[in-house]
Amino acid sequence: LARIDRLIGWLRAAIPAETTLLVFSATPSTAGGGNDQTFLPLLIDQENGRPGLLTSAATREKGLITSGDFAALIVDLVEGSVERSPVRTETGAWPELQQKMSYWLTNLRQRKIILRVYLYLIIIFSGLTFLLPLTPWWRHAYLINELLMALAFFPLTLLLIAPFKIDSWLFLTALLIIVTAGLWVGTRRVFASKKQAYRCLLLATTIVIFGDLLFGARLMLASLLGPSPVLGLRFYGLGNEYLGVFLGAFLLGSADFLIRASWRRWTGVLLSIIALFIFSPFGGANFGGGVAFSYAAWLICQRMKLTRVGKENFLYFILFLGGGLSLQILRSGLRGTTHLHNALRLLSFGAFDNLLAIAVRKIRMHLALINYTRWGQILLCGFILFLLILKVREKAEGSTKQEAKWYHLGTIIAVNTGLVALLVNDSGIVVIAPLVIYPLILLADFWSAQERTNILSVLKQAGRRCVGIAKN
Repeated sequence: LARIDRLIGWLRAAIPAETTLLVFSATPSTAGGGNDQTFLPLLIDQENGRPGLLTSAATREKGLITSGDFAALIVDLVEGSVERSPVRTETGAWPELQQKMSYWLTNLRQRKIILRVYLYLIIIFSGLTFLLPLTPWWRHAYLINELLMALAFFPLTLLLIAPFKIDSWLFLTALLIIVTAGLWVGTRRVFASKKQAYRCLLLATTIVIFGDLLFGARLMLASLLGPSPVLGLRFYGLGNEYLGVFLGAFLLGSADFLIRASWRRWTGVLLSIIALFIFSPFGGANFGGGVAFSYAAWLICQRMKLTRVGKENFLYFILFLGGGLSLQILRSGLRGTTHLHNALRLLSFGAFDNLLAIAVRKIRMHLALINYTRWGQILLCGFILFLLILKVREKAEGSTKQEAKWYHLGTIIAVNTGLVALLVNDSGIVVIAPLVIYPLILLADFWSAQERTNILSVLKQAGRRCVGIAKN
């Protein structure tokens, strides 16, 4: 460090004052001392520059830029067009950045354990809910099912406690249990029906996610289920994990309402606003999620009883969404650094070979994610089986009977949307994992209640026969 400092001092004295000096370490330090993250330090000395932390539109995080931002910055400095550079300076100091880096690593350790335990609990409780009604311990199925339905709102709990950035494992675990249980118990006390309480929390999850998206996605960025700065440096307003949560909760909880409400002629406009925020580089910045949600909008419009109303709604959806995206692109031009800006820039240059190469790379990435662990393959097979069962049942019983209950219609639309999200997203398996949890838990509750009713009816019939035999 002393030699580097002397070298920089000599350079600054030898070069013109208006020269920009960049100090960049191409490899992480091996000296230890807590510097065990994969981030590489970059310092910039400019005559007219103001002190602070570097950031960019690609990360939207103070003290963090991508290698693409760095390359663009060098080109802009050489060309003398620094005002167009994606890198900018925000108020901040080194201690703040050190504190951030420390929490990012803590966040990564916490999510590795907590999310794994959560998924194992979902798998175990789901299996018990389906199996216990067929065993002598069928009375315990009700308690297991209550716990399973409470676990459905664990992602909402992670959002609500995200601003606190808790380091203590004991306090974090206790808070997660108390808040998740409190949400479910409180809602059950308000609503007499378990399914209505479940629907209320689905809508609450949707409102919190969309509201957070409107104000910069700060809760999702800090949540253990949100994008990690250690794992991926690009800004995700709506990451794939919470995209799955949003699609599952929104479609299951509100699809029936959007189709049958008295003001359903405005459903297309409402859906276009939500899709615009998912697509937008300044909102969700999730192109695959926008495509999947657009397909969900088409399914909702298609299910409307009056064909004319459905067609008008989808026309409104296309017009408002197209107009909103066009205005945003015209406002910012093609100088942005999001995926959407990059794709439009390649299209304007006619670089179709590059677009094809990117598409192939994303397909390979998706396959690698599915094969990363055995659970990914099991999830994919289970999702396909679930989809086929819904298709067969809908064909056998007819769409009218399937749409009699709000959760039947919501499940069909959510699972079909999940299939599109799986195909168009470069990590679609990550989207369908949380998406399928909500209809699966509702299906488990339906199965448990049905089997419990069947068992009780058999016991009552046996009791009547015993009474008859005793009389005889």
